Amino acid sequence: MSTSVWQDPANQRESVSKKNHLRRLSATLLAGVVALLLAACGSTPMGIQPTEAGNFVLRYTPADARVVVTEEGFESSSISTLSVTAQANEGVKRYQLAPGSYRVTVSRSGYLTFEDQFEIAEGEAEGQGAELNLQVELEVDPNPPSDPGSVIAPSSLSLRGDPNFSPSSLTPEQRLWYERLRAAMNNPDQTMDPVEMAESDDAYNYGRGLFTHNLSLLLGLRATGDLRFLDEVDRLMQEVRDNLYDGWCGGVDDSISKGRYGTMRGEDGFLNFRRRHDEGSEIYCRDVADLEEGMVHSHIALVMYAYHMNRDLESPSGVDYAERADFWLDYLLDHFEAKWRKRSGTEFPGMDFIDVKFCHTYNAFQMYYYFVGRVLQDQGDSRASAYLAYGREMTDRMFETPYIPDEQGSGFMNTSTPLGEAVVWSFGAPGEDLDPGDASLEACPTTYTRYMVPSLIQLHLEGVYRWDDSILRKIATGLAYFVFDTDDISDRDEPFAAGVTGDEKVEGILPTEYRTRFDENGYAISALANIMPWNDTGRIEDISMQVYEGEEGDLDNPHSVHLPASFLLNSVIDN
Repeated sequence: MSTSVWQDPANQRESVSKKNHLRRLSATLLAGVVALLLAACGSTPMGIQPTEAGNFVLRYTPADARVVVTEEGFESSSISTLSVTAQANEGVKRYQLAPGSYRVTVSRSGYLTFEDQFEIAEGEAEGQGAELNLQVELEVDPNPPSDPGSVIAPSSLSLRGDPNFSPSSLTPEQRLWYERLRAAMNNPDQTMDPVEMAESDDAYNYGRGLFTHNLSLLLGLRATGDLRFLDEVDRLMQEVRDNLYDGWCGGVDDSISKGRYGTMRGEDGFLNFRRRHDEGSEIYCRDVADLEEGMVHSHIALVMYAYHMNRDLESPSGVDYAERADFWLDYLLDHFEAKWRKRSGTEFPGMDFIDVKFCHTYNAFQMYYYFVGRVLQDQGDSRASAYLAYGREMTDRMFETPYIPDEQGSGFMNTSTPLGEAVVWSFGAPGEDLDPGDASLEACPTTYTRYMVPSLIQLHLEGVYRWDDSILRKIATGLAYFVFDTDDISDRDEPFAAGVTGDEKVEGILPTEYRTRFDENGYAISALANIMPWNDTGRIEDISMQVYEGEEGDLDNPHSVHLPASFLLNSVIDN
Protein backbone atom coordinates (compact mmCIF):
# COMPACT_ATOMS: atom_id res chain seq x y z
CA MET A 1 0.00 0.00 0.00
CA SER A 2 1.01 3.63 -0.29
CA THR A 3 2.81 5.12 2.68
CA SER A 4 2.20 8.28 4.66
CA VAL A 5 4.78 9.99 6.86
CA TRP A 6 3.55 12.15 9.72
CA GLN A 7 6.01 14.34 11.59
CA ASP A 8 5.58 14.23 15.36
CA PRO A 9 7.88 16.92 16.79
CA ALA A 10 6.81 16.26 20.37
CA ASN A 11 8.61 12.91 20.33
CA GLN A 12 11.20 13.84 17.65
CA ARG A 13 10.37 10.83 15.50
CA GLU A 14 8.83 9.87 12.20
CA SER A 15 5.83 7.57 11.92
CA VAL A 16 5.40 5.54 8.73
CA SER A 17 1.87 4.19 8.37
CA LYS A 18 0.16 1.78 6.00
CA LYS A 19 -3.40 2.72 6.94
CA ASN A 20 -3.42 4.58 10.24
CA HIS A 21 -5.73 7.41 11.17
CA LEU A 22 -4.04 10.75 10.78
CA ARG A 23 -2.28 12.32 13.77
CA ARG A 24 -3.02 15.97 14.60
CA LEU A 25 0.08 18.07 15.27
CA SER A 26 0.52 21.41 16.97
CA ALA A 27 1.84 24.20 14.75
CA THR A 28 3.99 25.57 17.57
CA LEU A 29 5.87 22.28 17.81
CA LEU A 30 6.68 22.25 14.10
CA ALA A 31 8.83 25.35 14.00
CA GLY A 32 12.09 23.61 14.76
CA VAL A 33 11.57 20.58 12.53
CA VAL A 34 13.07 20.81 9.03
CA ALA A 35 14.97 17.80 7.84
CA LEU A 36 13.25 14.67 9.09
CA LEU A 37 10.05 14.58 7.08
CA LEU A 38 11.15 13.17 3.75
CA ALA A 39 13.95 10.88 4.87
CA ALA A 40 11.74 7.82 4.93
CA CYS A 41 10.63 8.54 1.36
CA GLY A 42 14.13 8.78 -0.06
CA SER A 43 13.59 12.37 -1.16
CA THR A 44 15.54 15.56 -0.62
CA PRO A 45 14.71 16.88 2.88
CA MET A 46 12.54 19.99 2.85
CA GLY A 47 10.63 19.84 6.11
CA ILE A 48 7.38 21.60 6.90
CA GLN A 49 7.33 25.15 8.14
CA PRO A 50 4.38 26.76 9.90
CA THR A 51 2.14 28.66 7.53
CA GLU A 52 -0.55 31.27 8.00
CA ALA A 53 -2.18 30.02 4.78
CA GLY A 54 -4.32 27.23 6.15
CA ASN A 55 -4.44 24.63 8.89
CA PHE A 56 -3.77 21.47 6.81
CA VAL A 57 -0.67 20.96 4.63
CA LEU A 58 -0.28 17.96 2.34
CA ARG A 59 2.94 17.05 0.51
CA TYR A 60 2.71 14.24 -2.00
CA THR A 61 4.80 12.29 -4.50
CA PRO A 62 4.52 12.04 -7.48
CA ALA A 63 3.68 15.70 -8.03
CA ASP A 64 1.00 15.00 -10.65
CA ALA A 65 -1.02 12.72 -8.37
CA ARG A 66 -4.69 13.54 -7.86
CA VAL A 67 -5.55 14.86 -4.41
CA VAL A 68 -9.13 15.04 -3.17
CA VAL A 69 -10.15 16.23 0.30
CA THR A 70 -13.82 15.80 1.17
CA GLU A 71 -15.81 16.46 4.31
CA GLU A 72 -17.50 13.37 5.71
CA GLY A 73 -21.16 13.39 4.74
CA PHE A 74 -20.50 15.62 1.72
CA GLU A 75 -18.49 13.25 -0.45
CA SER A 76 -19.91 14.63 -3.71
CA SER A 77 -18.14 17.95 -3.23
CA SER A 78 -14.37 18.33 -3.00
CA ILE A 79 -12.76 20.96 -0.76
CA SER A 80 -10.98 23.78 -2.59
CA THR A 81 -7.32 24.49 -1.83
CA LEU A 82 -5.76 27.75 -0.72
CA SER A 83 -2.55 27.18 -2.64
CA VAL A 84 -0.69 24.62 -4.74
CA THR A 85 3.05 24.46 -5.32
CA ALA A 86 5.47 21.87 -6.67
CA GLN A 87 9.14 21.31 -5.92
CA ALA A 88 11.03 18.69 -7.90
CA ASN A 89 8.77 15.65 -7.89
CA GLU A 90 6.68 16.78 -4.93
CA GLY A 91 3.37 18.61 -4.82
CA VAL A 92 2.25 20.72 -1.88
CA LYS A 93 -1.35 21.72 -1.09
CA ARG A 94 -2.62 23.88 1.74
CA TYR A 95 -6.17 23.97 3.05
CA GLN A 96 -8.19 26.03 5.53
CA LEU A 97 -10.73 23.60 6.95
CA ALA A 98 -13.67 24.19 9.27
CA PRO A 99 -14.12 21.91 12.28
CA GLY A 100 -15.27 18.48 11.22
CA SER A 101 -14.29 15.05 9.90
CA TYR A 102 -12.52 14.73 6.55
CA ARG A 103 -11.22 12.15 4.11
CA VAL A 104 -8.08 12.59 2.02
CA THR A 105 -7.41 10.53 -1.11
CA VAL A 106 -4.21 10.61 -3.18
CA SER A 107 -4.18 8.59 -6.40
CA ARG A 108 -2.48 8.18 -9.72
CA SER A 109 -2.74 5.59 -12.50
CA GLY A 110 -0.16 2.83 -11.95
CA TYR A 111 0.15 3.49 -8.19
CA LEU A 112 -1.61 2.23 -5.10
CA THR A 113 -4.17 4.72 -3.83
CA PHE A 114 -3.69 6.30 -0.40
CA GLU A 115 -6.80 7.12 1.62
CA ASP A 116 -7.32 8.10 5.23
CA GLN A 117 -9.55 10.11 7.56
CA PHE A 118 -8.84 12.90 10.03
CA GLU A 119 -10.59 15.50 12.17
CA ILE A 120 -10.24 19.24 12.59
CA ALA A 121 -11.04 20.37 16.13
CA GLU A 122 -12.40 23.80 17.00
CA GLY A 123 -9.08 25.20 18.22
CA GLU A 124 -7.21 23.96 15.19
CA ALA A 125 -9.69 25.53 12.80
CA GLU A 126 -9.10 28.90 14.44
CA GLY A 127 -5.31 28.65 14.57
CA GLN A 128 -3.01 30.74 12.41
CA GLY A 129 -0.48 28.05 11.58
CA ALA A 130 -0.57 24.58 10.07
CA GLU A 131 -2.03 22.14 12.60
CA LEU A 132 -2.01 19.02 10.43
CA ASN A 133 0.88 18.04 8.20
CA LEU A 134 1.02 14.95 6.00
CA GLN A 135 3.60 13.52 3.60
CA VAL A 136 2.33 10.86 1.17
CA GLU A 137 4.53 8.92 -1.21
CA LEU A 138 2.49 6.66 -3.47
CA GLU A 139 3.89 3.21 -4.12
CA VAL A 140 3.95 1.69 -7.60
CA ASP A 141 1.21 -0.90 -7.92
CA PRO A 142 3.02 -4.28 -8.06
CA ASN A 143 -0.09 -6.06 -9.35
CA PRO A 144 -1.94 -3.83 -11.79
CA PRO A 145 -5.46 -4.98 -12.70
CA SER A 146 -5.57 -7.59 -15.45
CA ASP A 147 -8.49 -5.76 -17.07
CA PRO A 148 -6.88 -2.99 -19.13
CA GLY A 149 -10.15 -1.11 -19.10
CA SER A 150 -9.77 -0.48 -15.38
CA VAL A 151 -6.53 1.39 -15.90
CA ILE A 152 -6.77 4.92 -17.25
CA ALA A 153 -3.43 6.48 -18.18
CA PRO A 154 -3.79 10.10 -19.33
CA SER A 155 -1.49 11.34 -22.08
CA SER A 156 0.90 14.23 -21.54
CA LEU A 157 -1.69 16.50 -23.19
CA SER A 158 -4.08 16.51 -20.26
CA LEU A 159 -6.76 19.04 -19.39
CA ARG A 160 -4.67 20.09 -16.40
CA GLY A 161 -3.58 23.68 -16.94
CA ASP A 162 -0.14 25.18 -16.35
CA PRO A 163 -0.36 28.33 -14.19
CA ASN A 164 3.17 29.21 -15.33
CA PHE A 165 2.47 28.86 -19.04
CA SER A 166 4.30 31.31 -21.29
CA PRO A 167 4.03 31.52 -25.10
CA SER A 168 7.82 31.78 -25.15
CA SER A 169 7.97 28.07 -24.31
CA LEU A 170 6.47 27.19 -27.70
CA THR A 171 8.32 26.46 -30.93
CA PRO A 172 7.85 29.01 -33.76
CA GLU A 173 5.22 26.86 -35.47
CA GLN A 174 3.38 26.20 -32.23
CA ARG A 175 3.51 29.89 -31.37
CA LEU A 176 2.05 30.80 -34.79
CA TRP A 177 -0.98 28.55 -34.35
CA TYR A 178 -1.36 29.43 -30.68
CA GLU A 179 -1.58 33.11 -31.58
CA ARG A 180 -4.03 32.36 -34.38
CA LEU A 181 -6.20 30.31 -32.05
CA ARG A 182 -6.19 33.13 -29.49
CA ALA A 183 -7.07 35.59 -32.26
CA ALA A 184 -9.97 33.43 -33.43
CA MET A 185 -11.19 33.00 -29.86
CA ASN A 186 -11.24 36.76 -29.37
CA ASN A 187 -12.52 37.67 -32.85
CA PRO A 188 -15.84 39.53 -32.38
CA ASP A 189 -16.86 38.54 -35.91
CA GLN A 190 -16.67 34.74 -35.67
CA THR A 191 -18.42 32.74 -38.38
CA MET A 192 -20.58 31.06 -35.74
CA ASP A 193 -20.93 33.48 -32.82
CA PRO A 194 -20.30 31.41 -29.67
CA VAL A 195 -21.85 34.00 -27.37
CA GLU A 196 -25.02 34.03 -29.44
CA MET A 197 -25.12 30.23 -29.27
CA ALA A 198 -24.51 30.26 -25.52
CA GLU A 199 -27.27 32.80 -24.92
CA SER A 200 -29.75 31.06 -27.22
CA ASP A 201 -31.30 28.68 -24.68
CA ASP A 202 -31.24 26.18 -27.55
CA ALA A 203 -30.21 22.59 -26.89
CA TYR A 204 -29.56 22.22 -30.61
CA ASN A 205 -26.79 24.85 -30.39
CA TYR A 206 -25.45 23.48 -27.10
CA GLY A 207 -25.06 19.98 -28.54
CA ARG A 208 -23.56 21.02 -31.88
CA GLY A 209 -21.94 24.38 -32.61
CA LEU A 210 -21.08 25.34 -29.03
CA PHE A 211 -20.06 21.76 -28.28
CA THR A 212 -17.44 21.66 -31.03
CA HIS A 213 -16.33 25.24 -30.33
CA ASN A 214 -15.51 24.26 -26.74
CA LEU A 215 -13.92 20.99 -27.90
CA SER A 216 -11.40 22.99 -29.94
CA LEU A 217 -10.74 25.49 -27.13
CA LEU A 218 -10.03 22.59 -24.79
CA LEU A 219 -7.56 21.24 -27.34
CA GLY A 220 -5.80 24.59 -26.97
CA LEU A 221 -5.66 23.99 -23.22
CA ARG A 222 -4.32 20.48 -23.75
CA ALA A 223 -1.68 21.62 -26.24
CA THR A 224 -0.32 24.52 -24.17
CA GLY A 225 -1.65 24.45 -20.61
CA ASP A 226 -2.94 28.02 -21.05
CA LEU A 227 -5.88 28.32 -18.66
CA ARG A 228 -7.25 31.26 -20.61
CA PHE A 229 -8.79 28.72 -22.98
CA LEU A 230 -10.70 27.17 -20.08
CA ASP A 231 -11.72 30.61 -18.87
CA GLU A 232 -13.20 31.38 -22.29
CA VAL A 233 -15.13 28.10 -22.14
CA ASP A 234 -16.34 29.21 -18.72
CA ARG A 235 -17.48 32.60 -20.03
CA LEU A 236 -19.73 30.78 -22.48
CA MET A 237 -20.85 28.08 -20.06
CA GLN A 238 -21.98 30.67 -17.53
CA GLU A 239 -24.38 31.95 -20.17
CA VAL A 240 -25.55 28.37 -20.70
CA ARG A 241 -25.97 27.94 -16.96
CA ASP A 242 -28.15 31.05 -16.77
CA ASN A 243 -30.63 29.37 -19.11
CA LEU A 244 -31.35 26.45 -16.81
CA TYR A 245 -34.84 26.27 -15.37
CA ASP A 246 -37.59 23.72 -14.83
CA GLY A 247 -39.99 23.94 -17.74
CA TRP A 248 -40.51 24.29 -21.46
CA CYS A 249 -40.87 27.46 -23.54
CA GLY A 250 -43.83 29.69 -22.76
CA GLY A 251 -46.92 28.91 -24.82
CA VAL A 252 -45.94 25.30 -25.53
CA ASP A 253 -48.47 22.59 -24.71
CA ASP A 254 -47.55 21.29 -21.27
CA SER A 255 -47.72 17.57 -22.11
CA ILE A 256 -46.52 15.35 -24.91
CA SER A 257 -46.43 11.67 -25.76
CA LYS A 258 -42.91 10.65 -26.70
CA GLY A 259 -42.11 7.03 -27.52
CA ARG A 260 -41.10 4.72 -24.72
CA TYR A 261 -41.07 7.56 -22.18
CA GLY A 262 -44.84 8.06 -22.25
CA THR A 263 -46.54 11.35 -21.36
CA MET A 264 -44.33 14.04 -19.83
CA ARG A 265 -44.97 17.51 -18.50
CA GLY A 266 -42.94 20.69 -18.84
CA GLU A 267 -42.38 21.19 -15.11
CA ASP A 268 -41.14 17.95 -13.58
CA GLY A 269 -38.84 19.06 -10.76
CA PHE A 270 -35.69 18.93 -12.90
CA LEU A 271 -33.71 21.78 -14.43
CA ASN A 272 -33.42 21.49 -18.20
CA PHE A 273 -32.64 23.15 -21.54
CA ARG A 274 -35.01 23.46 -24.50
CA ARG A 275 -34.64 22.69 -28.21
CA ARG A 276 -35.60 25.81 -30.16
CA HIS A 277 -35.00 24.43 -33.67
CA ASP A 278 -37.76 23.06 -35.92
CA GLU A 279 -40.64 25.22 -34.76
CA GLY A 280 -43.88 23.31 -34.99
CA SER A 281 -42.35 19.88 -34.43
CA GLU A 282 -43.28 17.74 -31.42
CA ILE A 283 -39.87 18.39 -29.85
CA TYR A 284 -39.84 22.15 -30.34
CA CYS A 285 -39.14 24.11 -27.13
CA ARG A 286 -39.08 20.91 -25.06
CA ASP A 287 -36.42 18.71 -23.47
CA VAL A 288 -37.78 15.43 -24.79
CA ALA A 289 -35.42 14.66 -27.72
CA ASP A 290 -33.00 11.99 -26.50
CA LEU A 291 -30.66 12.71 -29.43
CA GLU A 292 -30.33 16.37 -28.41
CA GLU A 293 -30.12 15.60 -24.72
CA GLY A 294 -27.33 13.09 -25.28
CA MET A 295 -25.23 15.53 -27.30
CA VAL A 296 -25.73 18.42 -24.89
CA HIS A 297 -24.76 16.42 -21.86
CA SER A 298 -21.75 14.78 -23.50
CA HIS A 299 -20.58 18.39 -23.91
CA ILE A 300 -21.31 19.31 -20.30
CA ALA A 301 -19.61 16.17 -18.95
CA LEU A 302 -16.38 17.08 -20.77
CA VAL A 303 -16.46 20.68 -19.54
CA MET A 304 -17.26 19.53 -16.00
CA TYR A 305 -14.25 17.23 -16.10
CA ALA A 306 -12.02 20.07 -17.35
CA TYR A 307 -13.08 22.20 -14.38
CA HIS A 308 -12.47 19.27 -12.05
CA MET A 309 -8.96 18.74 -13.38
CA ASN A 310 -8.11 22.33 -12.45
CA ARG A 311 -10.21 22.73 -9.31
CA ASP A 312 -7.22 23.67 -7.16
CA LEU A 313 -5.56 26.08 -9.60
CA GLU A 314 -5.87 29.85 -9.75
CA SER A 315 -7.78 31.06 -12.78
CA PRO A 316 -6.37 33.96 -14.84
CA SER A 317 -9.90 35.43 -14.84
CA GLY A 318 -10.86 34.57 -11.28
CA VAL A 319 -13.03 31.56 -12.17
CA ASP A 320 -13.77 29.21 -9.27
CA TYR A 321 -13.10 25.95 -11.09
CA ALA A 322 -14.09 23.81 -8.10
CA GLU A 323 -17.47 25.50 -7.79
CA ARG A 324 -18.10 25.03 -11.51
CA ALA A 325 -17.10 21.35 -11.41
CA ASP A 326 -19.35 20.66 -8.42
CA PHE A 327 -22.30 22.55 -9.88
CA TRP A 328 -22.21 20.75 -13.21
CA LEU A 329 -21.66 17.32 -11.65
CA ASP A 330 -24.66 17.86 -9.38
CA TYR A 331 -26.72 19.03 -12.35
CA LEU A 332 -25.72 16.01 -14.46
CA LEU A 333 -26.53 13.48 -11.75
CA ASP A 334 -29.47 15.08 -9.95
CA HIS A 335 -31.27 16.70 -12.88
CA PHE A 336 -30.29 15.43 -16.34
CA GLU A 337 -29.68 11.81 -15.39
CA ALA A 338 -32.35 11.64 -12.69
CA LYS A 339 -34.89 13.01 -15.16
CA TRP A 340 -34.13 10.42 -17.82
CA ARG A 341 -33.94 7.60 -15.28
CA LYS A 342 -37.44 8.53 -14.12
CA ARG A 343 -38.73 8.71 -17.68
CA SER A 344 -37.24 5.40 -18.75
CA GLY A 345 -37.73 3.57 -15.45
CA THR A 346 -34.01 2.79 -15.24
CA GLU A 347 -32.74 2.55 -11.69
CA PHE A 348 -29.07 2.69 -10.72
CA PRO A 349 -26.85 0.78 -11.40
CA GLY A 350 -28.56 0.39 -14.76
CA MET A 351 -26.96 2.75 -17.28
CA ASP A 352 -29.15 2.49 -20.36
CA PHE A 353 -31.34 5.37 -19.25
CA ILE A 354 -31.36 7.27 -22.56
CA ASP A 355 -31.27 6.24 -26.23
CA VAL A 356 -28.01 6.98 -28.05
CA LYS A 357 -28.85 5.26 -31.31
CA PHE A 358 -26.70 7.03 -33.91
CA CYS A 359 -22.97 7.06 -34.68
CA HIS A 360 -22.48 10.55 -33.24
CA THR A 361 -24.73 10.33 -30.19
CA TYR A 362 -23.36 6.91 -29.24
CA ASN A 363 -19.70 7.84 -29.46
CA ALA A 364 -20.00 11.33 -27.99
CA PHE A 365 -22.01 10.00 -25.04
CA GLN A 366 -19.19 7.71 -24.03
CA MET A 367 -17.63 10.88 -22.62
CA TYR A 368 -20.53 11.12 -20.18
CA TYR A 369 -19.84 7.73 -18.59
CA TYR A 370 -16.07 8.07 -18.57
CA PHE A 371 -15.82 11.63 -17.26
CA VAL A 372 -18.61 11.39 -14.70
CA GLY A 373 -17.07 8.09 -13.60
CA ARG A 374 -13.61 9.60 -13.37
CA VAL A 375 -14.74 12.45 -11.14
CA LEU A 376 -16.76 10.14 -8.90
CA GLN A 377 -13.70 7.88 -8.72
CA ASP A 378 -11.53 10.80 -7.62
CA GLN A 379 -14.06 11.58 -4.90
CA GLY A 380 -14.04 8.03 -3.61
CA ASP A 381 -17.68 7.55 -4.63
CA SER A 382 -18.56 3.86 -5.00
CA ARG A 383 -20.88 4.65 -7.92
CA ALA A 384 -17.87 5.36 -10.15
CA SER A 385 -17.33 1.73 -11.10
CA ALA A 386 -20.78 1.44 -12.71
CA TYR A 387 -20.14 4.43 -14.98
CA LEU A 388 -16.64 3.34 -15.98
CA ALA A 389 -17.72 -0.25 -16.58
CA TYR A 390 -20.56 0.86 -18.84
CA GLY A 391 -18.22 3.17 -20.73
CA ARG A 392 -15.93 0.21 -21.38
CA GLU A 393 -18.91 -1.87 -22.50
CA MET A 394 -19.88 0.82 -25.02
CA THR A 395 -16.31 0.97 -26.28
CA ASP A 396 -16.18 -2.80 -26.69
CA ARG A 397 -19.39 -2.73 -28.71
CA MET A 398 -17.91 -0.07 -31.00
CA PHE A 399 -14.86 -2.24 -31.65
CA GLU A 400 -16.56 -5.62 -31.89
CA THR A 401 -20.05 -5.27 -33.43
CA PRO A 402 -20.24 -6.42 -37.06
CA TYR A 403 -22.47 -4.88 -39.71
CA ILE A 404 -25.53 -6.94 -40.69
CA PRO A 405 -27.09 -5.63 -43.94
CA ASP A 406 -30.71 -4.55 -43.60
CA GLU A 407 -30.71 -5.53 -39.96
CA GLN A 408 -28.08 -4.07 -37.60
CA GLY A 409 -25.86 -1.02 -37.29
CA SER A 410 -22.15 -1.59 -36.82
CA GLY A 411 -19.13 -0.52 -34.91
CA PHE A 412 -15.76 -0.21 -36.60
CA MET A 413 -15.32 -2.42 -39.68
CA ASN A 414 -11.71 -2.93 -40.74
CA THR A 415 -10.91 -2.35 -44.39
CA SER A 416 -7.89 -1.79 -46.64
CA THR A 417 -7.30 1.34 -48.71
CA PRO A 418 -4.43 2.53 -50.93
CA LEU A 419 -3.46 4.77 -48.00
CA GLY A 420 -3.32 1.91 -45.51
CA GLU A 421 -5.53 0.06 -43.04
CA ALA A 422 -8.70 1.94 -42.13
CA VAL A 423 -12.09 1.58 -40.48
CA VAL A 424 -15.61 2.48 -41.59
CA TRP A 425 -18.85 2.34 -39.58
CA SER A 426 -22.58 2.76 -39.99
CA PHE A 427 -24.93 5.62 -39.18
CA GLY A 428 -26.83 3.40 -36.76
CA ALA A 429 -25.07 2.71 -33.46
CA PRO A 430 -23.42 -0.70 -33.03
CA GLY A 431 -25.99 -3.40 -32.43
CA GLU A 432 -28.94 -1.08 -33.07
CA ASP A 433 -31.77 -3.09 -34.65
CA LEU A 434 -32.87 -1.41 -37.87
CA ASP A 435 -35.39 -2.00 -40.63
CA PRO A 436 -34.43 -2.65 -44.26
CA GLY A 437 -34.09 0.64 -46.08
CA ASP A 438 -33.53 2.62 -42.86
CA ALA A 439 -31.00 5.42 -43.49
CA SER A 440 -29.21 4.34 -40.30
CA LEU A 441 -27.97 1.25 -42.16
CA GLU A 442 -25.98 3.55 -44.44
CA ALA A 443 -22.52 4.86 -43.65
CA CYS A 444 -22.17 7.43 -40.87
CA PRO A 445 -22.66 10.84 -42.56
CA THR A 446 -19.75 13.28 -42.52
CA THR A 447 -21.97 15.90 -40.91
CA TYR A 448 -22.30 13.60 -37.87
CA THR A 449 -18.75 12.30 -38.00
CA ARG A 450 -17.64 15.86 -37.24
CA TYR A 451 -19.19 15.49 -33.76
CA MET A 452 -18.14 11.90 -33.19
CA VAL A 453 -14.44 11.98 -34.07
CA PRO A 454 -13.43 15.02 -31.95
CA SER A 455 -15.16 13.37 -28.98
CA LEU A 456 -13.08 10.22 -29.46
CA ILE A 457 -9.93 12.34 -29.64
CA GLN A 458 -10.75 13.71 -26.18
CA LEU A 459 -11.06 10.14 -24.90
CA HIS A 460 -7.77 9.22 -26.55
CA LEU A 461 -5.93 12.15 -24.98
CA GLU A 462 -7.22 11.01 -21.59
CA GLY A 463 -5.79 7.55 -22.28
CA VAL A 464 -9.20 5.91 -22.03
CA TYR A 465 -9.59 2.18 -22.60
CA ARG A 466 -8.93 1.07 -26.23
CA TRP A 467 -8.86 4.60 -27.67
CA ASP A 468 -5.18 4.41 -28.57
CA ASP A 469 -3.10 5.74 -31.46
CA SER A 470 -3.78 2.73 -33.64
CA ILE A 471 -7.54 3.24 -33.83
CA LEU A 472 -7.19 6.98 -34.41
CA ARG A 473 -4.80 6.25 -37.28
CA LYS A 474 -7.32 3.88 -38.83
CA ILE A 475 -10.07 6.47 -38.46
CA ALA A 476 -7.83 9.15 -39.99
CA THR A 477 -6.84 6.88 -42.89
CA GLY A 478 -10.47 6.09 -43.66
CA LEU A 479 -11.40 9.76 -43.62
CA ALA A 480 -8.39 10.74 -45.73
CA TYR A 481 -9.28 8.19 -48.40
CA PHE A 482 -13.09 8.07 -48.44
CA VAL A 483 -14.13 11.55 -47.23
CA PHE A 484 -11.19 13.71 -48.36
CA ASP A 485 -11.61 12.41 -51.89
CA THR A 486 -10.69 15.65 -53.72
CA ASP A 487 -7.00 16.53 -54.10
CA ASP A 488 -7.61 20.19 -54.99
CA ILE A 489 -10.68 21.63 -53.27
CA SER A 490 -11.01 24.29 -55.99
CA ASP A 491 -11.99 21.51 -58.41
CA ARG A 492 -15.50 21.10 -56.97
CA ASP A 493 -18.06 23.02 -54.94
CA GLU A 494 -18.41 20.30 -52.29
CA PRO A 495 -14.99 18.67 -51.89
CA PHE A 496 -15.88 16.32 -49.02
CA ALA A 497 -17.86 13.09 -49.40
CA ALA A 498 -21.22 12.71 -47.70
CA GLY A 499 -20.24 9.73 -45.52
CA VAL A 500 -17.37 7.68 -44.15
CA THR A 501 -17.43 5.17 -47.05
CA GLY A 502 -17.35 7.94 -49.67
CA ASP A 503 -19.34 7.03 -52.76
CA GLU A 504 -18.73 3.31 -52.28
CA LYS A 505 -20.23 0.32 -50.54
CA VAL A 506 -17.49 -0.74 -48.12
CA GLU A 507 -17.51 -3.88 -45.95
CA GLY A 508 -21.22 -4.20 -46.74
CA ILE A 509 -22.04 -0.67 -45.55
CA LEU A 510 -23.89 1.39 -48.15
CA PRO A 511 -22.76 4.94 -48.97
CA THR A 512 -24.89 7.54 -47.27
CA GLU A 513 -27.73 9.10 -49.20
CA TYR A 514 -29.21 10.67 -46.09
CA ARG A 515 -26.94 13.71 -46.39
CA THR A 516 -25.21 15.46 -49.28
CA ARG A 517 -21.54 16.23 -49.79
CA PHE A 518 -19.80 18.73 -47.54
CA ASP A 519 -18.44 22.14 -48.59
CA GLU A 520 -15.37 24.09 -47.40
CA ASN A 521 -17.31 26.34 -45.04
CA GLY A 522 -18.97 23.37 -43.38
CA TYR A 523 -15.54 21.86 -42.84
CA ALA A 524 -13.98 25.11 -41.55
CA ILE A 525 -16.65 25.49 -38.87
CA SER A 526 -16.37 21.88 -37.74
CA ALA A 527 -13.83 20.17 -35.49
CA LEU A 528 -13.21 17.27 -37.89
CA ALA A 529 -9.70 18.55 -38.63
CA ASN A 530 -8.78 17.64 -35.03
CA ILE A 531 -7.89 14.17 -36.43
CA MET A 532 -5.01 15.69 -38.44
CA PRO A 533 -2.11 14.50 -36.22
CA TRP A 534 -3.03 10.85 -36.77
CA ASN A 535 -3.00 11.00 -40.59
CA ASP A 536 0.50 9.84 -41.49
CA THR A 537 0.11 10.67 -45.19
CA GLY A 538 -0.33 14.39 -44.51
CA ARG A 539 -3.39 14.46 -46.76
CA ILE A 540 -5.74 15.83 -44.10
CA GLU A 541 -3.19 18.49 -43.15
CA ASP A 542 -2.76 19.53 -46.80
CA ILE A 543 -6.48 19.80 -47.55
CA SER A 544 -7.14 21.53 -44.22
CA MET A 545 -4.57 24.16 -45.16
CA GLN A 546 -6.29 24.64 -48.51
CA VAL A 547 -9.56 25.25 -46.66
CA TYR A 548 -7.91 27.59 -44.16
CA GLU A 549 -6.31 29.72 -46.85
CA GLY A 550 -9.49 29.73 -48.90
CA GLU A 551 -11.89 30.58 -46.08
CA GLU A 552 -9.82 33.07 -44.07
CA GLY A 553 -9.03 36.39 -45.72
CA ASP A 554 -6.67 37.36 -42.89
CA LEU A 555 -4.75 34.24 -41.89
CA ASP A 556 -3.66 35.80 -38.60
CA ASN A 557 -7.17 36.83 -37.59
CA PRO A 558 -9.33 33.79 -38.39
CA HIS A 559 -13.09 33.61 -37.93
CA SER A 560 -13.26 30.09 -36.46
CA VAL A 561 -11.25 28.30 -33.77
CA HIS A 562 -11.32 24.80 -35.28
CA LEU A 563 -8.55 24.82 -37.87
CA PRO A 564 -6.10 26.85 -35.71
CA ALA A 565 -6.71 24.45 -32.81
CA SER A 566 -6.17 21.46 -35.08
CA PHE A 567 -2.92 22.83 -36.52
CA LEU A 568 -1.75 23.74 -33.01
CA LEU A 569 -2.40 20.19 -31.79
CA ASN A 570 -0.66 18.82 -34.87
CA SER A 571 2.43 20.96 -34.24
CA VAL A 572 2.62 19.87 -30.61
CA ILE A 573 2.21 16.16 -31.34
CA ASP A 574 4.65 16.29 -34.26
CA ASN A 575 7.29 18.13 -32.22
